[in-house]
Amino acid sequence: MTAASTIDWAGANYARQVDEIRAEVEKRYWVLRYDEQLKWHYVEDGSGRRLCEPQTLPMLRGWVARLPPQA
Repeated sequence: MTAASTIDWAGANYARQVDEIRAEVEKRYWVLRYDEQLKWHYVEDGSGRRLCEPQTLPMLRGWVARLPPQA
């Protein structure tokens, strides 16, 4: 496996993880956002309030698992 194919696989894996987390968040009527400066994702409610600080994907996945549906 070349370095280029490794990078492509890593990018595809990252995108798949983001899509899975986004789907879980949207099921609960929240919104997944990305902080360009920190390069991490976070969750917002419909009015734009951040519900968690920006986190890495593994940390965010655990946090989303405990996220209740939005009222």
